[in-house]
Amino acid sequence: MRLAASAVLFLLGVGTLAGCGSGEEAPAPAEEAAPIDEAPPAPEPEPARPAPPPPPPPPTTGSLHVEGTDGAGVLLDGRRLGTVPGAWEDLDAGVYPVRVEKEGFHPLEVDITIRGGRTRSLAADLIEMLGSITVESDVAGANVFLNRNFKGNTPVTISDLRPGEYNLTVSVAGRDVVSRKVEVGRRPVPVRVEFGDPVAALAVRVVVVHKHRFGSCEGTLVATPQGFDYQTDHKDAFQLSFAETERFELDYLQNNLRLKVRGGRTYNFESPSEDLDSLFVFHRDVMAFRERE
Repeated sequence: MRLAASAVLFLLGVGTLAGCGSGEEAPAPAEEAAPIDEAPPAPEPEPARPAPPPPPPPPTTGSLHVEGTDGAGVLLDGRRLGTVPGAWEDLDAGVYPVRVEKEGFHPLEVDITIRGGRTRSLAADLIEMLGSITVESDVAGANVFLNRNFKGNTPVTISDLRPGEYNLTVSVAGRDVVSRKVEVGRRPVPVRVEFGDPVAALAVRVVVVHKHRFGSCEGTLVATPQGFDYQTDHKDAFQLSFAETERFELDYLQNNLRLKVRGGRTYNFESPSEDLDSLFVFHRDVMAFRERE
């Protein structure tokens, strides 16, 4: 009996294990979990790039270029750089006074700005210094001639004269003419003229060339209270009273003295020497005498 019961229990146990006759299905085996995708490995970091070098500092010096009057001196802030034309580099940036100078010329003074890395150009065409003559006389209103050109009546200033020697003639009726050489430089030249006593009588003469229609001859023209006397070795000598004189004229610039006989011929004279004022003085003294008659 015990063996039979044990057999039954064994069989039941086997049936149960086999699932037979129980009507229930054995549980399905558990599904395996799906594999999880792993993230790709992070890329290795690139090596750090070196930082770019800092930009170079802006230039602190510039240049100056000057053209203009050759040989003029250039001074920058009182320091002499050289002469025109010229160029100078490595000048500290900033604002500077510049002076360009040359003897005989008006200087140029100007402020300039030197900028780093740039060239400052300057045109320095200097203006030439010209001289002048100021003429005064003890008799106001005297006639003033410079190199035979009328310049006015005293007092008078003759400006814009280039350096050199000039022939100055100052005259007034009834007085001796004053003629002198004047040296003009770059500065004003004052001239003071003192006339002599008035002409008391007429006794003047001048060496002249008598111009003919064809040719000429030389002689001396004399003026006295009686009139004119042309003295020469040639046959054209003559004497002429003031009453017989129709015209007595001087063309100073043309160096011509004209004497015309009333109702007759005309005589033309010129100065043969470098003293071109001799005719002027002769004519002036004769006219001064005639005005006092």
